[in-house]
Amino acid sequence: MRFSCSALLVCLLLLAAPPVRAQTTAPENQLKAAFLAKFTQYLEWPATAFTNADQPIIIGILGTDPFGPEFDERLRTFKTDGRRVEARRLRRVEEAAGCQIVYFSASENENLKFHLAALSKQPIFTAGDHEDFLNFGGVLRFWRHGDQIAFHIKSEALRAAQIKANARLLQLSRDPSKPR
Repeated sequence: MRFSCSALLVCLLLLAAPPVRAQTTAPENQLKAAFLAKFTQYLEWPATAFTNADQPIIIGILGTDPFGPEFDERLRTFKTDGRRVEARRLRRVEEAAGCQIVYFSASENENLKFHLAALSKQPIFTAGDHEDFLNFGGVLRFWRHGDQIAFHIKSEALRAAQIKANARLLQLSRDPSKPR
């Protein structure tokens, strides 16, 4: 996957901007949705993650949807490397086949460990908020630092999923256990 200079600049501006203050759940979820969409531009999946060159990048949302129809509207004209990006609501983890990203909503916390184990051998970028998300095998955890939203990417899980990430994206990853 080639990262165009203009696309990289746009994402860097978005990600390097001062942290957005998350005062309520709705703005926090809108920010997470924006991150998930932008992440598609800085990730490279193995060829086996797609059945053909025209297949869209699918962001699956497992459990109760915190993003709403605004997320679909945001994605309506969004493209990454010529591929459309679409959201899909998932009721069961088995429906994640064909997704490139799966966001685990809080409603799935009870079964999180089992769900992540079921997807562990697939090229799926998993994201969630649960405190143990990375310990259970997830790739990216969103977390709050005061009133800011940050994310932490576990490189080992990324490699296990056979997904490559742009180095700048990895540099923006913040481990909540290590103060900056």
